[in-house]
Amino acid sequence: MDLLLVCGELYAPESRGVVEIFVAGGVIQSISPVPAHGVSPVRALVESLRGRVIDVVPPHFIAPGLVDQHVHVTGGGGEKGPASRVPEAQIEEIVEGGVTTVVGVLGTDCVSRSLENLLFKTRALQHDGITAYMYTGSYRA
Repeated sequence: MDLLLVCGELYAPESRGVVEIFVAGGVIQSISPVPAHGVSPVRALVESLRGRVIDVVPPHFIAPGLVDQHVHVTGGGGEKGPASRVPEAQIEEIVEGGVTTVVGVLGTDCVSRSLENLLFKTRALQHDGITAYMYTGSYRA
């Protein structure tokens, strides 16, 4: 089982102070304040089992994943012809900004992009580890 302990200041949305977030098997098991002195029992356990410990130091902080409810995951544009098309979104671009949930949309290009493409891209994003949904429908400009 993968063990992870992330320590740092948590905002959700206001500051919750410096905490330890213990993750086992990909699921958050506990969130607890970092002890003022000494090593916490959770940290000692994770380290003894050779789990991964990430210390988040200022100016960085911990925050819940963001939801982007309008993403052209299969690409955008196209109103002005093929040269105006934008490539599809990549998982690295999405999560780099802290987004962990997306809702895919088609937009104006319902000729070269389809609901089937959107469905498969949504499933691919889910397979890659983020939460992904899709709206059905499009419009022509």
